Amino acid sequence: MKQKCLKIDRSVLEFLRSVSCEEMSTDLFISNGITAVYTIKNEDVVVIGSTEKALIEAEKRVNMVITSIDLVIEDQGVLQMPELQDLKKQLQEMFNTSKKTSVIINFSKQTAKIIVTGFREPVMKVSDNLGRFIVEHTRIEETVRVKSHAAVEFIKDRKSQDWQRFMKSKEVKVNFDSKRPWIRLSGERIFVQPALTVFKRLADSLYTDTYIIKKAGAKKYFKEQGKMRLSMLLKEKSFVVVLQEDDMLEEDVGKVSSPPLGVHTMQLGRVTLEVSSGDITKEKTDAIVNSSNQTFSLKAGVSKAILDAAGLQVENECSQIVRSSNTQQTEIVTSAGRLPCGNIIHITGRNSPSDIKDVVLSVLKLCESRQITSVAFPALGTGQGGAKPAGVADAMVDAVVDFVKKKKPVHVKFVKFLIFQTNMLGDFHQSMVRISGEKVEEDNDLFTKIKDFFGGAGGSSESPTNEEFMMVGEEIEPAVFQVCGETPEDLKEARDIIRSLIVREHLTVPICDPAIAHFTREDVEILNGMQREFTVSVQLEKKGQDSVVTLEGLTRDVHCAESRIRDMIRKVERNENRRREAFMISSVVKWQYQENGRSIINFDMLTNYDLEKAFQNQQPSVRIKINNDDYDADLIRKEARRGRMRIELNRVDLQGAARSSLPSHWEDMKGNPVVLVKLTAGSTEYDEVEKEFRRTQLRSNIIKIERVQNSALWRNYMIKKEELEDKNNHKNNEQRLFHGTGPDKTDQINHHGFNRSYAGAHGAMYGNGSYFAVDPNYSAQGYSKSDVNRHKRMYLARVLVGDFTQGKPGLPVPPAKSSNSADLYNSVTDNISNPTMFVIFNDVQAYPEYLITFQ
Repeated sequence: MKQKCLKIDRSVLEFLRSVSCEEMSTDLFISNGITAVYTIKNEDVVVIGSTEKALIEAEKRVNMVITSIDLVIEDQGVLQMPELQDLKKQLQEMFNTSKKTSVIINFSKQTAKIIVTGFREPVMKVSDNLGRFIVEHTRIEETVRVKSHAAVEFIKDRKSQDWQRFMKSKEVKVNFDSKRPWIRLSGERIFVQPALTVFKRLADSLYTDTYIIKKAGAKKYFKEQGKMRLSMLLKEKSFVVVLQEDDMLEEDVGKVSSPPLGVHTMQLGRVTLEVSSGDITKEKTDAIVNSSNQTFSLKAGVSKAILDAAGLQVENECSQIVRSSNTQQTEIVTSAGRLPCGNIIHITGRNSPSDIKDVVLSVLKLCESRQITSVAFPALGTGQGGAKPAGVADAMVDAVVDFVKKKKPVHVKFVKFLIFQTNMLGDFHQSMVRISGEKVEEDNDLFTKIKDFFGGAGGSSESPTNEEFMMVGEEIEPAVFQVCGETPEDLKEARDIIRSLIVREHLTVPICDPAIAHFTREDVEILNGMQREFTVSVQLEKKGQDSVVTLEGLTRDVHCAESRIRDMIRKVERNENRRREAFMISSVVKWQYQENGRSIINFDMLTNYDLEKAFQNQQPSVRIKINNDDYDADLIRKEARRGRMRIELNRVDLQGAARSSLPSHWEDMKGNPVVLVKLTAGSTEYDEVEKEFRRTQLRSNIIKIERVQNSALWRNYMIKKEELEDKNNHKNNEQRLFHGTGPDKTDQINHHGFNRSYAGAHGAMYGNGSYFAVDPNYSAQGYSKSDVNRHKRMYLARVLVGDFTQGKPGLPVPPAKSSNSADLYNSVTDNISNPTMFVIFNDVQAYPEYLITFQ
């Protein structure tokens, strides 16, 4: 007899071992004409036959008739179900008899499998039954991805009657995700699948929208007191409103859906510049910029992302434009394809800062010509170009500055730089800070740094052009609402309710005060801090006499911020009055100190003021600083003491140096610092002033002429006049010129003179100083403002023009007489050969001698 060991599956071996070898051999082989039997030896199935042919046929018969199927269990809990045990028993009884075993079923918890072994046909039927049971009763989790968090809330609260039956039966667990717009369903597949169908149908039937309110304090309001009010208003409504929180994630990108922190904005004239991180392919501006190659077909980096998202249509448009052009183009405009923006402006890539600046400026000019109001740029040259971020940031920001200065755009309102790599944000912010706190002019120097009272930024009510002050402000964090309803009308009603609530609570307050023109960089930092503290928007415009701070935000926050700013204004007014008085006193009295026999040193202007005020008020002592150390100044002994230290003080009366006392024709002022004397019509003095007024055929009717008698201003003026005569070696320093002004300015001028620090209502065409006209017609028509009685006012002033030169925009002081000289000109003019106006930069160089009221 011959024999052979069969190579068979372990499960088949166990099946053949579990039955009678003799009976199974008869059933398998002998009844089918194969003279062979099998036996189990040493964990092997051994076939014994009379011939080799019998062995081969026996092996073939085993492989054809006996089989084993493994059913993998994903959910181990299925193996524990009594129903599965019942099904196993039922199937075994169905296919096996007491005399013949056709199939065996083994559960393996270790391998998470059900192994079905036996005759092929019953094995297939049993496996099918068991497999169906496993699929139906395996626990699964399905996620329904809906359109928004509002849709989740709507289904949860307003549609509960449609899905609560699944919860009640405890067959399906429903979880509404608080972070993502997801609804998770878990349970046995046989129950989850119908529930999934119901939830998808509910989600597809809803209307959703996003409503953004970008007003200062709006998000704060709706997170606090507005939250309850909104909830009450929505109680009986058929829609849901959800205020989007920072930790709510969007389904598509999984990021915070509100604008990220680190958004920087600044106002450049009428153009808003914003720098932030983000994905340019999702930008909704009128246009976005794609940095490409010379054929506009580059598919790498940001360019690849733009073209892939836009679709094949845009690529075809680029190809068509290139083919139809006979010259190499550097920028082309196509449609946006599938992108949410209006158009795509494709440019040839640059990597040097100067080239990048040129291309940004060129794109902005293109936008203006096409009346495109908003455009977004990536950080040009920083990807494939390899340019340094700091240089790119300076170039791109400077390009916007130049565009505002030279083009004076009407259509372009918003320019955005979208930075994909957030680590570059700091470079762009620094570029903005570099030019923040500076002012925009229309001519040569777009940005001129704000000077202090004595350094420049001067002028008066008669200044010929315009300026705007700007600052880097805090980005307003918007309130983002997700709304959901069953009709478009629901969404409209929801938006109307939200809008009505914020309108009632939101307030805009302009604070107009000339003192705002003197706000320093430190004050601007306080304003920026106020934006964060009160969640308000603070817009600062320094325009001389018309300077304004505009507050926007919640009513209570705006009032708190307004009170703080009013305090700042009062402090500035006190400081400015003190500085102004100090300046006047410095021309009359000079306090000095001498330490240990060293050279005599003049005190600074403010310390000089403190000493003189204490001296005039007959105070015995006053606290002062010398070399940053505190001293007690004894005004009787004229010495400053600090411990055992003694420093000699000296008071010099400068008034005696003035060779001219008060004019002899002035009336007795009876101790008053300022007196206005109305001239008698027909008097010699009246006729002389009228002659000056009419010398260029000015035909206006004179209402009255008043002589301004201000002893302090006059003495300071005369001291300055003598100084110029000595310095210039001639006496041809004085001219009689005109200065038009408004009815609200005369009292200030009569008491304090022409204050150049209030210049800027009209700008500074020839310098930041006080302006005076040669022709009275010029002042009468351009700058003499009417009062309620239609009366106008103009000064005939004495002005020390001295040695003068050509003026230009932004001059804080007159130019030097030579490049290597510290000697400055005394004034500037519009035309050296034929002056029509003069600008002075020192307030004591002009005296408001006569105030003419006319009609």
